[in-house]
Amino acid sequence: MKNNSGNFYNYMYPLYPIVDRFFKKQKKQLANIINNLPSGNVLEIGVGNGSMLPLYQKHIVTGVDLSTKMLARAKRRETQVRVHLFMADGEDMKFQKESFDYVIINHVLSVTTHPETMLQEAFRVLKPDGQLFILNHFTPGNALRFINIIFHPFAHLIQFRSYFLINDLKSLDLFRLQYMIPSKPFGYYKILAFRK
Repeated sequence: MKNNSGNFYNYMYPLYPIVDRFFKKQKKQLANIINNLPSGNVLEIGVGNGSMLPLYQKHIVTGVDLSTKMLARAKRRETQVRVHLFMADGEDMKFQKESFDYVIINHVLSVTTHPETMLQEAFRVLKPDGQLFILNHFTPGNALRFINIIFHPFAHLIQFRSYFLINDLKSLDLFRLQYMIPSKPFGYYKILAFRK
């Protein structure tokens, strides 16, 4: 499945400038949060084409992704900070335990094969009292949930979970929730901040 994911995003990477425009406001909001934290080591799991990299104003940033084409695009991004990029599986990273002050999972949990495993890996590589930031869609309790339910049987064709409930992610219990910022007006996307 990992090779399939890498191949899928190698094929889809030309579309990501359009995807980036759609998520631009959310990513900028998340980057502002990260930029206001004390300097440290950041790990972005699923760095993709590196659209977040130019937004970081400090920190040392490490990005991992399964797609060689996405990483090639990410390497061309100009940044204000030092960046290290690696081809790696966010569910099974080779970093040592407690290596990072901050871990970012940006629109990745609903497309990875085993989101629980990714969260456990994030916990493993975070330093004690480190922070995890998640930006993702989560199926809301309002009428938008019906769109997720209708699309759910077909979502696997684009390696995506449309029906995705935050309460189903039991590995989040490893962390302490600090705050949640829902997108306006419907709260479909959320930024969640946790502490180890």
